[in-house]
Amino acid sequence: LNQAEMIPNDWHLIWQDTGERGETQRVTIRLDRDVVRFFKAMGPGYQTRMNRVLRAFMLTRLARIVDGPEDAAR
Repeated sequence: LNQAEMIPNDWHLIWQDTGERGETQRVTIRLDRDVVRFFKAMGPGYQTRMNRVLRAFMLTRLARIVDGPEDAAR
């Protein structure tokens, strides 16, 4: 697979807020200012977009498209 094929199709729509929500949990998290500024600049729904980016990363890890420390022994 080339890199373009490894990116989930929904990635290109991640910035759009479709209003779909799962069960959520309130957390406190510290993020770099430039990261927050980037997402806020896209307008309302920035926390949802941040969640979608994290979900996309999670799914690529679960699909073993992206390796992590627990995969180092392979």
